[in-house]
Parts: sequence; C-alpha cells; structure tokens
Amino acid sequence: MVSITRTRPREYELPEEDLDEGFDMTVPYISINGKNKGIPTAIPGIDADDVSYSPSTSERRGSGGKATMKVVAASFMKAMDRNYMDGTKDSIWRRYKRQDRDIDYLYRNGVLTTTSVKKMKPVDVHNLLMYRRSLNVSDAEMVHEMSALANIFKFVGNTAYEVALREYPQLKVSATHVRLPSLEPEECRAIIDKAATIKDGDWFNMVRYAVVVFAFCSGLRSKELRLCDVNCIRMKEGTWTVEVRHPKGEGKYGEVREAPIHPDAYPFLTRYFAARAQHVRETLSTTHALFLGSVCTDGYLATNTVRAYADYVSKDLDIDVDLRKCRRTYGQRLIDLKVPVSVVSVVMGHKSTRTTEQHYARVRAQTAIDDVSKTFENMASMEQEYTDSQLPKGFELRREAPGNGV
Repeated sequence: MVSITRTRPREYELPEEDLDEGFDMTVPYISINGKNKGIPTAIPGIDADDVSYSPSTSERRGSGGKATMKVVAASFMKAMDRNYMDGTKDSIWRRYKRQDRDIDYLYRNGVLTTTSVKKMKPVDVHNLLMYRRSLNVSDAEMVHEMSALANIFKFVGNTAYEVALREYPQLKVSATHVRLPSLEPEECRAIIDKAATIKDGDWFNMVRYAVVVFAFCSGLRSKELRLCDVNCIRMKEGTWTVEVRHPKGEGKYGEVREAPIHPDAYPFLTRYFAARAQHVRETLSTTHALFLGSVCTDGYLATNTVRAYADYVSKDLDIDVDLRKCRRTYGQRLIDLKVPVSVVSVVMGHKSTRTTEQHYARVRAQTAIDDVSKTFENMASMEQEYTDSQLPKGFELRREAPGNGV
C-alpha cells in the first residue's frame, strides 16, 4: 500500500475550493437600522488571506481581546485537529473567520454588545443569527452555521447559545435533505461517445475524460479518485473493480472497499491505460497515480485539478458534470439495474442504506409503480388459477353473509 505523506503543516493555507456548498467568503454586509454602512471588502486588522490558527490579539478592535471568535476558534480547531478530516477543517475554519468578521461588523453598528464569545448574551446570539437569515441564507447553510456556533459556545463554557434557542424558538431550523440529481442516461452516453473520439496521442483530453468516465462508472468520491493507483484496478473473469485504499481521502476514516466498475467504461479506459503507460515512459515518471497532471511526480492530482478536469468536460459538452453528480449517477444506475439498495450501499462505502437512499439513489417512482402493478397482476392470475383448479366441480361460491341462509 502506498503511504500518503502530509505535504502541509498544521497551520496551513486553506483552498477556496474546499468551502461548503453555498458558503460565500465575500458576504454582502447589509444596512442595519436603516444606516447603510457600505460593503467592506476588508476589515482593518483581519487579513482575509490569514489562514493560520494563530490570530494576533493585538490586532483586535472595539471591545475585542482574547475571547474574540477568531481567537477562540483557533484554540478550538487546535483542540479538535485530530477529529476532523483536512477538507472539513478547512471549511470550518473559514466559517469561523467569516463569523468573526460578522461579529465585528455587527458590534460596530451597535447590534451586538460585545465581540467576546465568553461575554455574549442570548440577545447577541439572536441578533447574530437573525443577521445571517436576513441575507437569505438557506436552511441547510444555517444548520452548519448554528452547529459551528454551538461548538464554540460550549467550548468556552458560555450557555448563551442554549438559552437563546429556548428564549427564541424561531431561531431553530431544520434542513431538508434533497438528493442532488444524477446525470441522465443520454448525458452519460454523450460523455462516453465523445471520449471514444479522442485520439490516443491527445494526452490531456484523454486524462480529462478518463477522470469523468471513471467517476460515474466507479462511484468514487473525488478524493478517493485522485488517490487511486494504477495497481488498484483489478481485472478478473471479464469484470473490473477498483480497490479504494484511501476511503474519503487521506487519513484513517472509513473502511477500505472494492467497487465494481461499470462495463460502459471498459473500452475507453483500455485505451487510457495504454496512453498513460506511454505518457509515463515519455516523461520518465515513476508515479503510480492512476490519473496524472501536467507535471508528473510521485504525487497525485490536486483536488483543484480533478475539479478542473470535470469543468473542462462540462464546457466541452455543455453538460453539468459535477463529481458529486457522478457519484450519485453510479448509485442510481445500479438501482435502475435492480441491484438491491443494500448492495449499492456497500459498494459505495456507506454505513447504512439510509445514507444511500436519502442522499444518493433510490428506486425511481415510475419503476416502483410498474413493479407494484406487476405484483397486482400476478396476484389476480394466482387467484383465478386457484378458483379454477381448487374448487370442486359444480361448487357455487356463496356470497351470502353467515346466518342469512334459510
């Protein structure tokens, strides 16, 4: 097994691409109490590019100090460093930095009584959350927002957050889980057909389309996909599978699994494997990575590059090729082929079928209707057969209720 070496220190730079869906670093600061304060692109004392977990307390304004959101969040992130995956830590830390700017902005406008998380009151929590709602933030995003705040208030021992939810029950939100759409069958076919037209010597288009075809034919997460080695592919008895050695990316999170590869990918991937081998020879590379970038090293594609490859295919075919959609497409295609959801859940690396059905794939409505209709038809056939073959000859089935006979 190839070991993955951490290439960045704990105080690392956080990529923009790892933000939560719907999360915006440049939050539009609205007017408060009828006073339009403008849209600050940068707040003095806070560097938008400062992403270390060591904020300077000397740069704080107002009633700041050691207990500002950024300072407390830095301590919290250090304490929880081993509990989160890298991508999760990145997005959480950016959320706390944005909350720190929101708090400072609201304090300057007299909406909050303090910038200290330890000294905040329930009314401060209420005003902070209501401000976020005034920006038309979705319920799903508010769930993440409130969870992050709850963790920080609990971390510093301030009960203001809990009290605020009791005193202002309207603050509570519940996000409705909606499955994102998968690629339509004709979209999958368009991608595969276009891949078939790419010449073997056109390396960059070969690798771009190989990433996308492999994604919706294997169901791997983007981080699992980029960390695949060429020797993770298994070919036996006409069936191809891929060994997922790094579930959910780097680190010990999730169980190693083996996922079957949809046969639609076989023709193009066969050509890709040959093109990859030729490319490696020409560049004198020693990498075992299944998918390579423009610079061949012993490492793997960056997350940004994997997404850039998918974006290229999207623009090339005018199809929304999102890697998350590709994963959902894999699950939905298996369900459509009548593969039991319990089996789909295992090959996709889910702990339960609930995750599969709620977020990824389930039996289509029309398929369910057709199956039930067929069941009813079979029941009617069985009843007729029973009536014809099991009743004595000359027997007349009485319909009278018991006790009504003479």
